Amino acid sequence: MFEFQAQIIEYHEKLINQVDIFFEEILHSSNYKPNLRQTILQKIKEISEYNLRIKNSKYKYCYFFGKIDKLFLKLLSRNEIGSELSEFRVGLLLIINEMIPDKIYGKLIELLNNCEEYDVMDYKKFDSLETITKVGVIHQLMIENFNHPIIDLTNNSHLELKRVEMTFINNDLNEKNLEFLPKYLNIEKIDEILCHSDTTLCLENIPSEFFNKIKFITKISFSCCIINKLISHNFVCIENLIFLQLFHCSIKTIEPNAFYGLKKLQSLLITESYLKYLDPKVFYGLENLNNLNLDANLLEKIEGNNFVHLKNLKHLTLTTNCIQELDKDCFNGLDNLKILRLSYNKRYIVLNTEIFKPIPNIGVLYLNSMYMEIFDQNIFKYLTNLKFLDLSDNTIGDASILNHLINLEALNIHTYQDLTNIEKLRLKNLRVLVINQCENFKLGLEFENLQILKIDHFSGFEENFFENLKSLEFLEISPQDYSIIENVNSNDFKLANKLKYLHIEIDDKSVYTKIEAQLDFFKSLFDSSLEITHKMFVHYSNLNLEKKSRFKTEKEAVDYAININFSAKCLGVISFINQDETNFIYKIRLSHSPRNNPGLSAFSRERDWKTNVLYPFFPVLGPRNKDLDDGGSPGYFSEGFLSLQKSIDFNLLNTFNDSAASINLNLNRFPYPPYNNDPFVAIIQALFPFIIMLSFIFTVILTAKAIVAEKESGIKEGMKLMGMKPWIYWLSWYIKTMGVILPAIIFIVVSFKIPLTVESGAKASIIDKTDPFLFFLFLILYASSSVTLTFVCTTFFKKANSGAAGAGVIWFFSYLPYIFISLRYEKMTLGLKVISCFVNNLAMSLGIQLIGMFEGKGTGIDFSNWNEGLSVDDTFSLLNVMIIMLANNFINLILLYYFDNVLPGDRGISK
Repeated sequence: MFEFQAQIIEYHEKLINQVDIFFEEILHSSNYKPNLRQTILQKIKEISEYNLRIKNSKYKYCYFFGKIDKLFLKLLSRNEIGSELSEFRVGLLLIINEMIPDKIYGKLIELLNNCEEYDVMDYKKFDSLETITKVGVIHQLMIENFNHPIIDLTNNSHLELKRVEMTFINNDLNEKNLEFLPKYLNIEKIDEILCHSDTTLCLENIPSEFFNKIKFITKISFSCCIINKLISHNFVCIENLIFLQLFHCSIKTIEPNAFYGLKKLQSLLITESYLKYLDPKVFYGLENLNNLNLDANLLEKIEGNNFVHLKNLKHLTLTTNCIQELDKDCFNGLDNLKILRLSYNKRYIVLNTEIFKPIPNIGVLYLNSMYMEIFDQNIFKYLTNLKFLDLSDNTIGDASILNHLINLEALNIHTYQDLTNIEKLRLKNLRVLVINQCENFKLGLEFENLQILKIDHFSGFEENFFENLKSLEFLEISPQDYSIIENVNSNDFKLANKLKYLHIEIDDKSVYTKIEAQLDFFKSLFDSSLEITHKMFVHYSNLNLEKKSRFKTEKEAVDYAININFSAKCLGVISFINQDETNFIYKIRLSHSPRNNPGLSAFSRERDWKTNVLYPFFPVLGPRNKDLDDGGSPGYFSEGFLSLQKSIDFNLLNTFNDSAASINLNLNRFPYPPYNNDPFVAIIQALFPFIIMLSFIFTVILTAKAIVAEKESGIKEGMKLMGMKPWIYWLSWYIKTMGVILPAIIFIVVSFKIPLTVESGAKASIIDKTDPFLFFLFLILYASSSVTLTFVCTTFFKKANSGAAGAGVIWFFSYLPYIFISLRYEKMTLGLKVISCFVNNLAMSLGIQLIGMFEGKGTGIDFSNWNEGLSVDDTFSLLNVMIIMLANNFINLILLYYFDNVLPGDRGISK
């Protein structure tokens, strides 16, 4: 930007003068410290003078930050984003981070934008770990110094970060690439390091020397890295470590003594990997470990003494593995274990009677969704201190097997089969019970302390049902049919003296409307504590939740919410950004994942708010979630977002106008115009690429076999001896093959486009809106590139049969990556999609998927939009696919020319 020192001086003086004039009026009329303006100007001048003394650096400018948002990315660098940013020195950045009015903030940004254009910083454009880490350092400094008006980074003593994030963009996990850290940070002050990968980091193991520069850290996390194994003494350099996480790292093997030297380690998480076996010496030296999480691995058996070295372990998680066998001594040495999770493991595990003997002090046990058959009367005899037990989704022979659990306070026995002998339960300390209703269901005197009861498959109240439930305050029932609710009367609740909350769950909306007539009856019994819901709408009642109304910063409020267990005790956080009467701005911060849709798995695409996109990546004809009154996922109504928004807005309106309380606000779906209900567009996206690939496979195999047969028999070389040029030979095969394929393509296009009469009498075609000639042209380009690819395949084989088999295998396997691409399409960048198209079958598959998505949008693809993406979030177009298909022809011909000369066969002469 600036070539001479004079230009730098002029630039800063101009900026200072404009800021000076602008601040004069604003600062005097505000409540800010009177010396703030002078401090700002003085710091700018100091930085300017300092910049002039430093040579050969392009990043010597001072910047203003009014608020922490995406703007900081723009202001960290100039247009030349890339390797040049590695020369950027953190020590030369001035950040003014003051919660100033929007008018001042906007003016400062306007001044900067008039002087220079800025690009948004994208990690994927950077070339090194050093560059990414520097940017992360600046970001973290801004967060940690949120309430300080000025952060002066000209002195390295200020750069004392406790938490540093590193994003690896290639296999740069080594000590050499961390040599820059001491230049910018006091590494002795670093407490936590988070290591991410963009999926390109693939290592046999973590080099032990990587930790030499960061010996003082106490927490480290690796996520989304491919690490095949952890070697012996892998972490011996970081002896102060207390927290180690390896998430989604594809670890297959852990060598003995891998964690040797980590005497202070308290928490170890190895989740979503491929561990099948645990050596008994793996955890040697972890005598202070409190928490071990091995969730979502492939463990098949837990052997005796696997955890014998973990004498202080309190929390063990083995959920979502493939465990088929638990050795009777597998929990030896875990005398202090308090929580054990074994949920969601392989079916039909048999629990040995002695298996829980080594862990008598356990307080929480999860055995849900293991589909076990539990008939042994003594299976729980050693668990006399157990407080919480989840046995849902198992088969329990007799309720009396639970009577050994004399201190149990919470029990979930929601099973697939009715529990027999419920009257034999003797659990006097039980406070919470979740159960299926069984025949003659009535709880005895031993349940007089029960406070919370949930009954599934509810079939009605037995006479004097509440007689022994003297402490019951919360009752939730899921009736088998609505007639049960219609038959409920006041006599059923005459002994429910302490009941404060009744929740009736109805799944069928039509049933829900039928029982609305019963509302008055229930309200007369329970006042405002009644809730009848359908489809699991969110509900809150007379629950005593901890409240804290004010926080100094948004970060403090969010941290508080997370620490008190966000999902259980906190609906959300409200952050007021600007309280100007004419422009009132606030943020609603809810849980990252929807909490009120239990039907979603932990890995579902819908488990977030989708605020990063404007439209669905896979549109369908008609309204989204058309069967849901509240609009469905992500659940702005069911998650409480709209309720909070209404509450805040109406309270704000009431401060200016008392009549605002009389406004009646209703939630309705936005009307949708008439549309054709065509679910077949989903089939187009999912199955048509596979069908098209299979329709060409026989042509590929037979063509390859015929060409290699000519090479094997010497016909090809004979024609060369008679003067035939190689290009004429290949052109003849191209014309012959395309002549065979062309009628098939025409048939495909006609079949897909010809209108057919459906049951309703309407006419519709498989691909209804897409231009037929464009579709024909797309298939021609695909066929052409397929033929040239087949030619290339034939050069690698000398026998006709092997050539046919090889070409078929190559053809089929070139399609398989699409299975994974289709699942991750919305997360792929434009560059990755374009690169994928250089594989012929992937180009075809992505092209068909685009056609299907445009059909789902209701427009189809024609020559007016073939160069456009599906939405503003996805710019990948059919034109991109077709251009690369055309390029594939030339690439294949170049490869054919080379390999045909290098590998001419047994009868030819290599050139």
